[in-house]
Amino acid sequence: MTDPCGLTVEDGALWVNYGDLRVRVAGAYADPLTAEGLFDEIDSWAAFDREGGPGTRLDRDLQAMAEWRAQIPVLQRLWEDVAPRVFQDVQAAAGRAIPWRVAIRETEVAWKGLAPPPARQGVWGLEGEVSLQERALDFPDIVLELPHAHIYLPRLEDVEDFEEVTTILAGAVQDEVIEEVHGAWPKCLQHEHPMLATREPAGRAIWQCPQDTTVWVHVGEWGNAASSAADR
Repeated sequence: MTDPCGLTVEDGALWVNYGDLRVRVAGAYADPLTAEGLFDEIDSWAAFDREGGPGTRLDRDLQAMAEWRAQIPVLQRLWEDVAPRVFQDVQAAAGRAIPWRVAIRETEVAWKGLAPPPARQGVWGLEGEVSLQERALDFPDIVLELPHAHIYLPRLEDVEDFEEVTTILAGAVQDEVIEEVHGAWPKCLQHEHPMLATREPAGRAIWQCPQDTTVWVHVGEWGNAASSAADR
């Protein structure tokens, strides 16, 4: 590769610039903080994210791609198993049955011809002719598709922790439902604010009041909890 590289000091930080990659390596919000971390960042960019296309794919790059693809069916089933619990609470607490689907996205649409922004300006510039292009993803995305939004589901360190996956999904869906209903969701059983997706000491996924930790509901059981609260 012959991409230009260099160091610049901008906004009180030290930046490594390599082609269209910019990495803040010193100063506020610096990341990565080690030479090994910086190498991994540049190596990943060169193999998968370089705008001009990757260089020669190494065996380790191909292996990483193959390993991710092998995990996708397992992870898709896992998210599909978790989602009904969360959407039961959407139905109970928001009164809406929201259709959903866990899908795999093999491609993305990207702008070609945009120059990366200077650190100070943060505005992308033009480099010749600009066009939209669809390109294959080296690592396909797992996406929760909703009628008016889609949520990119994260990679998981521990696919055996069902309750952690439930907590992650509950928090992600909560953000979208709040946008949809324009208000607190799920509304706390004792206050006006929304509850938080977290875990109880025993490990189960719960909705918990951010002010009073004794007020909580297991994810997937909102209807029962709301009925009990109404009876009191």
